[in-house]
Amino acid sequence: MIAAVRRTGEVNGARRAGRLSRRFLASDTARLAAAAAAYERKVGGLVGADGDALKAVFAALPAMDPYKPSRGRLLAVPREKFDGSFRWVFSAKFVDHAVGLLVKYALEGLCTPEPTQFMSTGGRAGFERWLRTELPAAALVITTDIPSCFESLLRDAVISGLPLPAAVKKAVLFDPKDRALFLDVAPGGLTPMNKEKVAVVSAHKRGIPQGTAPASIVSEAMIAPIIRAINDTSPDVFAASFGDNLIVVLRNAKDRTSVIDALTSSVRDTFGADVIGPLTSRTRITSPRRGVSFCGREYRLHRGKMRVELSAGRLDKFALKTLVRIRDAKRSKDPVAFAAIRESINGWVAQNAVIPGAVSVAVDLLIHLESMAPKEAAYTFEDDPDGTPTVGELIMAEDTDPPWVESL
Repeated sequence: MIAAVRRTGEVNGARRAGRLSRRFLASDTARLAAAAAAYERKVGGLVGADGDALKAVFAALPAMDPYKPSRGRLLAVPREKFDGSFRWVFSAKFVDHAVGLLVKYALEGLCTPEPTQFMSTGGRAGFERWLRTELPAAALVITTDIPSCFESLLRDAVISGLPLPAAVKKAVLFDPKDRALFLDVAPGGLTPMNKEKVAVVSAHKRGIPQGTAPASIVSEAMIAPIIRAINDTSPDVFAASFGDNLIVVLRNAKDRTSVIDALTSSVRDTFGADVIGPLTSRTRITSPRRGVSFCGREYRLHRGKMRVELSAGRLDKFALKTLVRIRDAKRSKDPVAFAAIRESINGWVAQNAVIPGAVSVAVDLLIHLESMAPKEAAYTFEDDPDGTPTVGELIMAEDTDPPWVESL
């Protein structure tokens, strides 16, 4: 797209190119790229920088004009050069995504996760490879998730736990979230009518919102001491995490009490005493022969090998949610919505290809999706020379649900 904008600027002038550039920068990805480019030109890249350099960069960040809070948006302004071509000057005001990327780079440089924190060191595939080697020798398995870990990260804990200046962490990690929360609750401003509502909503939102780049990295930085405390209880204890979900493999069942004590005390020190009650109710101690539920999947031993299954209701929930999205997309006749659903189904297949039944349900959903899509947005398929039915021949012509929907 940016190449097309440049060609337009060279042929039709800067005014037309400016309009196209504003359309291009309407997407989050483009705004993020523009802000990152502007930041790198002004300060330099953060990847590979040492800790002192990162601290200096973030100490200067709140005072930088491009990142002060503003209602303005990023604009790519074409400037004509002497040879008749154009260079592009990006004016960055304030973009949450760009700030999130910068925080991500800084925290990755300053905070090294434990090898068994699989959200950033191998993902689900890496976790399942690790569990496949540890589960056969396990006597007990303890699983838990820290209640509201991402949003209950206390500001004092974050500020004291990360090697960045307190004022910088407050300005970068918390202030943008407070502004977004305030605007969501009181879009017209603070009035006597909604003042109490704003105060109630803001009271328990003390941490970083889930789903942002700082959230996952900061949570791993805070969970790393918990993993180390659990691993220090015995050489036969192995702890791992995926996001805010913790799993502990015990080769000796006698270590159970010491592991629970270490888990409780370290969580209390990191997240406060308020989470101990919910933490206790969410902690499960099971035998690997009976099956272990973790992060939406069931892991159980069968003849010495680990089998992976989806947790009860996970497949039904995905199917019903996708059907609702398909019907909404059909009602709006939006080809972009159909493309997003198609991408979601393909992502589901990529994540759950080894799960029995997951692929067949995804195929049914894809067939149903193509039958609902606008004709100009639907795929076309050539006939198979072997005479076997193709996916195009299997697409249903009528507005019906897949046959398995009635059984859900």
